[in-house]
Amino acid sequence: MRSRGYQIIQSGRRSYRLFEHDSFIIQNNYWYWNSRGLKGYPVEFLTKIEGYTLPEAVHLLANGAFPKAEYSARREPLKLPEAYVNNLKVIDYLTETRGIDGAIIDDLIQARKLYESKQYHNCVFVGMDMHGEAKFASLRGTYQGFKQDAAGSDKSFPFFMIGTSLKALFFESPIDAMSHATLVKMYGGDWREHYRVSLGGVSDVAVEGFLKRHRMHTGKLIQEIGFCLDNDQAGQEARHMFYDKYTHIGFRVSIQKPMTKDWNEDLLHVLSLEEDSEGLCMMNRQTSVVAILLLKSLLQRSKSNKAHEP
Repeated sequence: MRSRGYQIIQSGRRSYRLFEHDSFIIQNNYWYWNSRGLKGYPVEFLTKIEGYTLPEAVHLLANGAFPKAEYSARREPLKLPEAYVNNLKVIDYLTETRGIDGAIIDDLIQARKLYESKQYHNCVFVGMDMHGEAKFASLRGTYQGFKQDAAGSDKSFPFFMIGTSLKALFFESPIDAMSHATLVKMYGGDWREHYRVSLGGVSDVAVEGFLKRHRMHTGKLIQEIGFCLDNDQAGQEARHMFYDKYTHIGFRVSIQKPMTKDWNEDLLHVLSLEEDSEGLCMMNRQTSVVAILLLKSLLQRSKSNKAHEP
């Protein structure tokens, strides 16, 4: 897997995990992706995760490469789920369960970056190339915790929310990016000012792809990047690594940390505090005010062009 570009970290005496996905565990030549309910041997990794056909996967494992005349190392074409006739279940899930602002959801639907799948009514978050052709899709269940990338997805074409500035903020998921935008809007900020990009985990493949194509498409170079990753071990490790890497390249780099586990949890926490503040005891009410003030301060700092140490 190292030869495929993945970073492997030892997590136990005989177990390892992927740096990009902390729920992906490797033991004795067998892998488990717990958050997605997937598992298998190396051949299943190549077919289920990387999108190779079975003959290609077997040949790659046996020989380490594809003969040019027989096999193509190219990824399979993206297989987008068929769209449903409307997006009502997706809108209901994102507004009612996730607390995301309806105007932000509608903006992404109109841009064809979000829709509802026909078969399972999943949220489908779409990443496109410069010509508007879909190259990546991340699926998120509206009933259970299902998460999966569509077959043939290319993470170097990430889902992103367009901005007007030369600053890009990077999140682990589309829902985190939308949650952050909702919080900024709630407190009077311009949620359309900065680009918001989903990494689809904690790999920077999406960072490199976005920066490269933004410059090709606009003729302008992003000046500042902000990493807004989760408050877990994988997110913390990635923040430090990305800060060092992109500062060294020459970007101004800032760090934004959610107050809780992630940005959607922050959003739901703030919404619950604002809705239920009348029924809280004085101590909890004071705690609520402090939490909201801290969050306001954090979001105001996101407007600053100064670099912040991680």
